[in-house]
Amino acid sequence: MTSSIANTDPAARIAALKAMRSALPASDQELITKYKMTNGTLSLSMAGEPALRVILMANPDDNWRAVKVPVLALNGSIDHQVPVESLAGIVASLKAGGNRHVESAILPSINHALQTALTGAEPEYGTIDETVAPVVLDRVAAFVGKQRPARAPTRRPGKRT
Repeated sequence: MTSSIANTDPAARIAALKAMRSALPASDQELITKYKMTNGTLSLSMAGEPALRVILMANPDDNWRAVKVPVLALNGSIDHQVPVESLAGIVASLKAGGNRHVESAILPSINHALQTALTGAEPEYGTIDETVAPVVLDRVAAFVGKQRPARAPTRRPGKRT
């Protein structure tokens, strides 16, 4: 099936995605509706775009397993673009790849743009007079503060080895 949804022909790709969706269990269909996964970049019309083929060919688990630098993974509780359920998978992949410097949090009342919000809906973004929520900035600052490298041993003046 992967080769069908990653087909270079946009019409074939859209048809394969429609077939996949119609074969999904009812619980998955409900998630698609709940998270409005038929609009914008998640719409079937977007499936015709070349960039979506690249996304469909990607293996996020492999990509996250390859990350070895410290990671702070934040998700807003009302993020409609990246469901909070995805955070556990990201953290699991990072740890499975051997990354021991992983922190994650689901932040209440935070949208996809990391703003304090009421609904998390995209039309609300432009009505919020906040670039990034203070709680997000505090979490990032605390995480960065923990990443300071250990000091190198000091050398004694005049002593060479």
